[in-house]
Amino acid sequence: EEQIRDELEACGAVFHRLSPEELDQRVSTSIEDGGVIGWFQGRMEFGPRSLGSRSILGDPRRSDTQSNMNLRIKFRESFRPFAPVVLEEKAADYFDIVEESPYMLVVSPIATGIRKAIPQESARLTGIDLLK
Repeated sequence: EEQIRDELEACGAVFHRLSPEELDQRVSTSIEDGGVIGWFQGRMEFGPRSLGSRSILGDPRRSDTQSNMNLRIKFRESFRPFAPVVLEEKAADYFDIVEESPYMLVVSPIATGIRKAIPQESARLTGIDLLK
């Protein structure tokens, strides 16, 4: 935390520390309102996929989220799929899962019953364990 604070101060960022409850509420409200969140915590990650410590978060139910993230934030083609993160025990509620995918290496079709709520038909899925 100290290193993160020092870096934010060094670049002149305006910030303040939130409790975990305040952080959860603020992030979820912002995403629900169409915001896009840059999330980082803990140690750095290395590799082709974000595994949760370094992520860009947005609402997959909004049709403008994909194009905003791809074109305005990541500067890549608008058709690129997203990688949703869901609790492992809820993954089958949203995806037709053939195998577990803890490292975002498997593309899974979105479950038929919820396709109208989510603009794209498949996604590179990451399942996360419930923190205990």
